[in-house]
Formats: sequence, structure tokens, C-alpha cells
Amino acid sequence: MARHRDAVATRGISRGPVIAVAVVVALVLLTFGWFRLRDNVGEQGAQAAAACVSGTSEVTVVADPDVAAPLTELARRYTARTPVVRDRCVTLTVTPLPSGRVLTGLQNGWDPTTMGPPPAGWIAQDSSFPARLASASATRLSGDPTSVASSPLVLAVPRSAGTTVTASGMRWADLPGLQRSADGWTRLGQPSWGAFTAALPSGASGSTLTPSAVEAVVAGVTGAAPTRAALTDPAVGRALTALGRGPTPQPDDTAAALTALGALTTVAGSPYQAVPATEQQVFAAAQASPGTVSAGVLAGTVPTEDYPFALLSGPAVDETQSRSAAAFEEYLAGDEAQQVLADAGFRTRGTLPAASDAVAFAPPAATLAPADPAATDALVAALTTPVVAPRTTVLLNVSTSMGTGEGGGTRLAATTGALAARVRALPDGTSIGLSTFVRGLGGSAPMSPDVPVAALTADGAQRSALLAALGALQTRGATSVDSSVVRAFADAVAAYSAAGTNRVVVVTDGPNDNGGTTEAGVLAEAGTATDPARPVQVDVIAIGSGDIGALTALARSTGGTVTQVPTGGSDAMGAALAALLT
Repeated sequence: MARHRDAVATRGISRGPVIAVAVVVALVLLTFGWFRLRDNVGEQGAQAAAACVSGTSEVTVVADPDVAAPLTELARRYTARTPVVRDRCVTLTVTPLPSGRVLTGLQNGWDPTTMGPPPAGWIAQDSSFPARLASASATRLSGDPTSVASSPLVLAVPRSAGTTVTASGMRWADLPGLQRSADGWTRLGQPSWGAFTAALPSGASGSTLTPSAVEAVVAGVTGAAPTRAALTDPAVGRALTALGRGPTPQPDDTAAALTALGALTTVAGSPYQAVPATEQQVFAAAQASPGTVSAGVLAGTVPTEDYPFALLSGPAVDETQSRSAAAFEEYLAGDEAQQVLADAGFRTRGTLPAASDAVAFAPPAATLAPADPAATDALVAALTTPVVAPRTTVLLNVSTSMGTGEGGGTRLAATTGALAARVRALPDGTSIGLSTFVRGLGGSAPMSPDVPVAALTADGAQRSALLAALGALQTRGATSVDSSVVRAFADAVAAYSAAGTNRVVVVTDGPNDNGGTTEAGVLAEAGTATDPARPVQVDVIAIGSGDIGALTALARSTGGTVTQVPTGGSDAMGAALAALLT
């Protein structure tokens, strides 16, 4: 019994120290854990404080409205990563502003009250905009701009017309000849749609693709990169004059034009049925309003908007903002950002977005290199200050053969009707006259200057005289084409105007009656009147398929053209006259 109590006592004595030690150990561990936790919290607080030790930095990147929507989302994602640059926490914002307005602000002084904070980066519509930033301006480029995405130029049309335009094989160089042409849609395969009219937005309130379209047209006409020197080419002058005759008034920007096209219920009779746009703009418009617009893809070389990211430097951009913009540029080159841009309809790093009903996103066609900005400005200006031929004589056959029945009237009526339409459409300042020819008029050549060449003016006198003369013409007698054309050519040389192209436009339905002059004979007769210092161009419009070998030789020797139109009405004649009389 005593041993049992002793054993119990012994166990009690030995258990006490163990418990005490355990308590001490627990206290030590708790104390260590507390200090460790306190140290961790302190380190994290110190790290957080160190990250933004210099505060925060607000960074602005301006972007063309065409690309601003996906970039705004990407700026949000980028900022959500809590980027830190030079010990400042960065908040990056994308502000949509038209590229032309940004350029003006950077060159002439940035107005923060209307344009927001001065930008550290600029994503313009295309590379021509940063290239225009003058070295003398306070804000300059920092390094070479790099493209974040691209989108080629297409012709936006109502949904029902997209396939028609693409399948027609139309090129940008064809656009001036179609502009305001009564049979424009007929030539594209839709005779019931009437006249074709393309809008060329002014850019008054937003972005416009008009400059790119002008570059494409000029490149197509000349077969070379567009330059200021192209304006000396009469064909370019005629093309730009015709192209500029779009709807009145023109829409302010491409977005407004796309909205108007999307609202059309019918193509025929609308103020305009097309507008140059990027395929991405068409994609976005069709996404917003399915079934409204479509992309007409034109054949040949096309311009491509490349949306370059330009880093900016100057007094308004500090080092933190500059580095932050550069970091955002790197982010945009990553897979996440590139996929967001592709989903929005842009081409990225050679990847084509998925095709839609509105845009096929076909493999890229040949790309037109951007023109020199000064050249583009001069070419676009020619749309509103047209280069017109200063002196044109229309020489019209009124022989009996022109009385052949056609299209519910006569061949002459169809021709004079088409001529009258052109006279009404020509702008003031165009110098034009009318002569007719038929055998038996007497004198040294069977031709008569019905309305001498004079300028069309605001009072309408010359225009009225031409319309009255055309309305009074009647057929009579046989033809003496060759001698009449040579005489008209000689008269034009004598009355030469140095202001621009001088031409004789011959409209006839066949060669001389009772035989004609040989090609060599016509060239020899014209040669006596030729003066290298007074070049006169002979253009021939031949109705039907008769032999016009002598006229063709004369036209080619003077740098002129020969157009053969089928018999049967005024549509083809109207198109041929529209190409020459601009």
C-alpha cells in the first residue's frame, strides 16, 4: 500500500515539470509566430509602400476612333495588372480622338480642356500621320512607330451590293468613271439600280478614308506610287475631278456614311451607295446592325491602314509617362492583346479574323505603299479644286447615218441626250464648244463651229447655248470624217491654251462615205498643223464597229484615246463621255 502511494507520488512529481516545459515551449512558439507574422506584415507593407513610394502616374494614350474601342478594353486590362514604373503606380487611359485632330493639336498646341491630358503615346489611323509631325513642333516622336494591327481599304456598300462589287472585278481606278454615272450599276451588273455614287467624307467631325481612296485611284491611273507630280498627268486630273463629284453635301466622316448606308432600304435612288472604309469598319458596323452593310473588295493593289503606335516626347511628357506608354506598347504586341484586336476585326501579325457575312477577310492583296503626306494633301485638294481641261471641242457627226433608229429614238438623239447630260454636269470653269460635220457645208472643210469654245460660267450663258444647239440638231447628208477632224485639230492648235489639256473629242458612227483618207494621208495632213509647243489631243468615240483606222492612227499620234461604244442607246455613250468630259 505504501509502495503504491509512493509510486503515485513519484508520477505526480515527474508530470509537473513536463507540463511546465510544454507551456513554455508553446509560449515561445506563439511569441515567435507573432513576431514572424508582424515582420511579414511589415515587409508586405514596406513593399507596397516602396512600389508606389513616388505616388501614382496618370498616363494617356490617344487612339484613332477606328481602333479605340478594343484599345480601351486593353488599357483596362493592363491597368488591372497594377503596373509600377519608376516607383509609381500607373493608371493608363486610352482617349479616342480623330488622327487629324491629334496631329493639329501636337503641331499647334494641345488644348487639354477639349482634348484631355497631353498624350504620351499616339495610335494613329496610318503611318502618314506621325510622319507629318514636324520636327519644329514641341512634341516629337520618340523612336520609330510600330504597327499594332492593320486593315485594308474596301468599298463599303449596302448588304445586297457587296457580292456585286467584289464579283465585278472593279478596281480603284474605275471609281472615277463610275462616279455619278447614270449607268454605273449597269456596268457592275445591276441595271435596275441606276446611277452609282460614292461618298468621300470630308473628315469634318471624325476619321475619313478619303485620302487613302485618292491614293489608290491615282496609283491605279498612273501605275505607280502616287506623288505630287501625278497632278501634271491629264488622266489624273480628269480622274480626280470626276471622283470629286460625289453627293452634296458629303458626309462628315466615314462613321456617318456607314450609318447612312446601313439605313438604306433600296440601292436605287439613294444619295450615295458606297464609301471607302476599312474592312474592320465594315465588320464593326455589321456587328452593330447585322445585315446592313457589306465589304466590296476591289481588285489590284490597295492601301492598308496600319495603326502605328508612336511614342511621344516633349515638355508635357515626363519620364514615367514615356516609359509607361512604352510598356503598354509591348503589352499590345502580346498574344492576349493581339487576340482582342483580331476579335474586333483587325488583322494582327499576319492572322486573318474569322470570315463573316459582311467581310470575307480574304488573304491580303498587294499593298500600296503610303504616299508622301504632302503629296496626299495635294491630291486630295484636287477633289475640290479640280484640274479640268481648259479647252475642249466636241466634234459631232450629224450625217444621215446618225438618224438610224435606236432606243426608241435615233442615234443622234441618244448621242445629243448623253452630251446634254454631260454639259449640265460639268463644273463652271470648264471651257467647251460644239462643232458638227457633214458633207456639203462648203468651205475648205465640211464642219461648222455651232458653239465656239468658251468657259462655262455662273450666268449659264455658254451652258444654255450648248444645250440649245444640241436640241436643234438634225441629220442630213453624207460624212467627211477625216478632213473634218483634221480641220478641227488645226483650229484647236491655233487657239491653244497653255493652262492645261487641249483636246478635240470626235463622236461619229463610221468612216467617210464613198471611201476615206488613208491613215498616212490623215497623219500627213494633221502633221502640217502640229506644233510641239501646242499639243492637242484627239479622242475618238466611235459608235458601232465600223472601220476607223485613220482616226485611230490620229488619236494615237496625239496621245489621245479611242472608245468604241455599241449601238442601242445612250448608256454606253454617257459612260464614254463622262470619262472624257470632266
